[in-house]
Amino acid sequence: MNRYRVSTAIIVVGALALLAASRLSAQIPADLSNSKIIVYSAEGDGGYRQTQKYAGVRDTMMKLRVLEKYSQFLAPVRFPYTLRLFASEDVGDCKGDGSSPYYASGVRWINMCYQFGADLPAMADDIVQRLASNRLPGFPRASREQIIMGLYAAVLMHETGHAIFDLLSVPVFGREEDAADEMAAYVAVHLNKDVARAVVLGFAYYWYGSGNPPTRPPKSIFKSDPNSKDEDAGKCFSDAICAFADMHGTSWQRMYNMLCIAYGSDHAAFQDLVDAGWLPKDRAAGCDDEYKRADFAFRQTVLPFVDVDLVNKVRSVQWFNPSDLK
Repeated sequence: MNRYRVSTAIIVVGALALLAASRLSAQIPADLSNSKIIVYSAEGDGGYRQTQKYAGVRDTMMKLRVLEKYSQFLAPVRFPYTLRLFASEDVGDCKGDGSSPYYASGVRWINMCYQFGADLPAMADDIVQRLASNRLPGFPRASREQIIMGLYAAVLMHETGHAIFDLLSVPVFGREEDAADEMAAYVAVHLNKDVARAVVLGFAYYWYGSGNPPTRPPKSIFKSDPNSKDEDAGKCFSDAICAFADMHGTSWQRMYNMLCIAYGSDHAAFQDLVDAGWLPKDRAAGCDDEYKRADFAFRQTVLPFVDVDLVNKVRSVQWFNPSDLK
């Protein structure tokens, strides 16, 4: 594996190993640290803000030392500013059901909303049931563990992408949300093949299930539902006008973009996505170029900030129980 392929894997591998009910099989080297990455401890124990509703999620994260270990996984990235990590259910955008991890540029933190961790099992169970009942004909099968891992990893990779753009002053053409998705996809495919496939499938199944492209223009929920609130992000999954106007791409666009980067990176590993008709052949024909553009952008803008010696220390550890990837 060459230098830039190694470094991309390290940026977000913590999300995979620690945040998806996986079982760690090794200890992290004690000397993996980065003074620019801290567990924000203004409230709660360490960076784990006190909670009542999601106390179980909080206790699990504390037991696994998710924030502390994620900071160690990010150690190879030489940030010029401090990145703070913490978890909450009621700070910033972590408010109400459906909240998910986010990066806030003004305060330079990633807030790992407890709500998302609590929602993951139900999301995964729904996808597994749909696969088992053949409601997704021809689509590759995935286990509950793969989907949980993939869902959390993809979301956290996306937010880490925002942090990298901000802290490293990476110029972005187009919408930053699209660029963060592309960063997440690019990093995912540079992990080992089993992990990469878990992330790609988890992300893709999530957005497939969230999307419902209309056959005719509907009325906007902003106007048709007087009880709708602007901060209710979930409405954009079913409301086309909201979805098309949103800063994010539509659910199925995000799914196809992830699949295209994956296929462009390794035809053999993801050929079944094309054979099953999940990734249309016309789109697949241009995926090599899409991947190459992402590859070039990463090497030009992010790689110079990566400490390869620390990358090698992280790579020396076997993080995953193989059964979590099958």
